[in-house]
Amino acid sequence: MYKNLKIMCSGTVLKELQLVVLDSGRYETPVPRWGFVGYDEWKVNHKFTYKYFLKDSIDYKLQQFLFDTEDEEEVYAKRRFDEVILYFENEEEKSAFELYIENKQDLIESYIVEADKRYYEIDTSNKKYAKECKRRLSTGLALNKALQEFRTLYK
Repeated sequence: MYKNLKIMCSGTVLKELQLVVLDSGRYETPVPRWGFVGYDEWKVNHKFTYKYFLKDSIDYKLQQFLFDTEDEEEVYAKRRFDEVILYFENEEEKSAFELYIENKQDLIESYIVEADKRYYEIDTSNKKYAKECKRRLSTGLALNKALQEFRTLYK
């Protein structure tokens, strides 16, 4: 489920965000941004699609503000969410990571194969949609693993 959130001052809308409600309402967060990296063999379509936050963005700061660390169910839901969402310090780190990935596409594919072995419960009768959801979840896990390696190498 999605919600709209308006940040207002004296009746003026300063920022409007979309929130996503996850895990039967246990966790609400701003919708992460889309990221695209790698290309297919014809250099036309992006190979890897992922979701991310920039830690210097209002979206990330709002996510932290909304998060209740005292609610065990919310903590669990966020932990699962964070497994497949990438968190970058800023746009520069994101760009450097995407450049790193361009030269590591075979490695990412092997990480995706490894991540595909995990169990995902996707509640839909549409098998094609379920397969795409699983691919995106596996991509998130794989890219998070690569992001940790990237930070180890370049920090």
